[in-house]
Amino acid sequence: MRRVVILIAIALALAACTSDEALRQSRIAIEAGNEEEGLAHLEQELKAHPDDTELRNYYLRHKAVAAQRYLALGDNAKAAGALDRAAEAYARALRIDPENKRAKAGLDTLNADREQHRTSGEAA
Repeated sequence: MRRVVILIAIALALAACTSDEALRQSRIAIEAGNEEEGLAHLEQELKAHPDDTELRNYYLRHKAVAAQRYLALGDNAKAAGALDRAAEAYARALRIDPENKRAKAGLDTLNADREQHRTSGEAA
């Protein structure tokens, strides 16, 4: 019985080390500006370790921060008239958070603006 307890403790310690290493590697990627890569890796780890609260909190917090950053970039690019950069930023926000309503609305507005510009150019 004691061996079983020891083996379980060792297995849990190894799993924690794997999760800690994954979190460390993901943090490095995110802090280096590779949010999509780091968040994708975190999401995989979270699926493998759904009870890891630290991992879940870190993932959710940085997913929201990254999406907000790309939304701000999109809004700023749109205001500056850089529609391609705005579309790219909104698309990145959607890759990070596929259900993000602001990113969807930003892309919809850009597409409507482009369509209006195209049709007004044809009418002239």
